Amino acid sequence: GIYRSKDYGDNYEQIAFRDTGIGFIFVDNIGRYWACSQNAAYAESHPGLFCSLDNGISWKKLLNNHTLCVAVESPQIIFAGVDSTGIYRSTDGGVSWSNNMLITGSVSSILIAVDKSILACNHTSIFRSTDEGDSWTEVLPNVGLYSGLMSMDPQGNIFAAGYGIYRSTDNGITWSWIP
Repeated sequence: GIYRSKDYGDNYEQIAFRDTGIGFIFVDNIGRYWACSQNAAYAESHPGLFCSLDNGISWKKLLNNHTLCVAVESPQIIFAGVDSTGIYRSTDGGVSWSNNMLITGSVSSILIAVDKSILACNHTSIFRSTDEGDSWTEVLPNVGLYSGLMSMDPQGNIFAAGYGIYRSTDNGITWSWIP
């Protein structure tokens, strides 16, 4: 489920998705709440990507697939990483979605870099797009990204976890392994 605290973490109340595993949640820069149901044990009743426009009081399902992650490039352009079927893109704020099948497998992390390029990782590689997802280039191949985590620090350095930690200082164009 999804819980909220109004007193800085001293107490929590459940606000949504009772008995549902939510694996990813965040608030975008215009105040929309996003939640992904990704735990297969619970997702049978509520698989997908959900959005709330009222601080989590009500939720609307935008995508029916087992969604692992979401990244918002702009209010209209949204990317969703989906279990087994790659990356989906919406260009109309989540009303409709398309999958160009250019990245296969489970996309477990999506990140918008400082230069607005999009990075996505499946369980083996990291891919980069500079045209809002119309095409993708494999920039870090075959590194075993089973955890599928990417993060960016305040200076714009991007980190990825795989068989070790990898860092990019140029918006995901090149990567170096951190021993």
